[in-house]
This record gives sequence, C-alpha cells and structure tokens, in this order.
Amino acid sequence: MSDLKVQTVAHPDGTMIVQLAGHADIAGAGVLERNLTFLSAKHPKHVIFDLSAVEFISSLAMGVIMQFRRGCTTWGGRVTLAAAQPMVFAAFKHAGLHALLPMIETVAAALASEGATQVTP
Repeated sequence: MSDLKVQTVAHPDGTMIVQLAGHADIAGAGVLERNLTFLSAKHPKHVIFDLSAVEFISSLAMGVIMQFRRGCTTWGGRVTLAAAQPMVFAAFKHAGLHALLPMIETVAAALASEGATQVTP
C-alpha cells in the first residue's frame, strides 16, 4: 500500500497542477499512473507536477511521468516539474531526465512563464 497522495487542481488559465505528497515508490507509481490516466483523457495543454512534498521518487514513478509526458506531446501539451526537493531533483538529474523535463524552482514560477528559468544543479 502506498502513502503517495495525488491531487489534481485546475488553474484558471487551464494549466493542471498535479500535487504529489509522500513516497513515489513502486506502489506509489501505480497510484500515480491511475491518476494520470484520468488526466490524459482531458488532453491538458500544460501540466505542472508540484513535487514539493515528495520525499522519495523511484525510477518506476519517474517512468510513469515520462510516459505521461510522451502522451502529452502527442496532443501538443507539455509537462513541467516544480519545487522538487534536493533528493528528488538529484534522482531526475542522475537519470538524465532533467534534459527532457523542465525543472522549475517553484509552482508560481512555472505558472508565470513558459520559458521560466530551470533549476540548476
């Protein structure tokens, strides 16, 4: 059983914010995948993953996010990661995914601009 909590909030501009909290471990990856399947049906133009409350992310959970990103690109959408804790940021960087997913310092910055400055290691 996973302790990962997933909440999706629609921003007034149409951006979907996916707030994650807890451990995105193997069990959490299943929870995340189910939630993202429902979100995919809406074909959002921009999805921001708020990672501020994620304490751990497994490679499987990162794979779920990447699979969702691939789907988003088919309908012209985009995915941004925001507010990752240092350990979570390091996991994405170690996997080389920071080159494919913009990682922005805060959710507000991710909402403010398409070209917001990415977090640097």
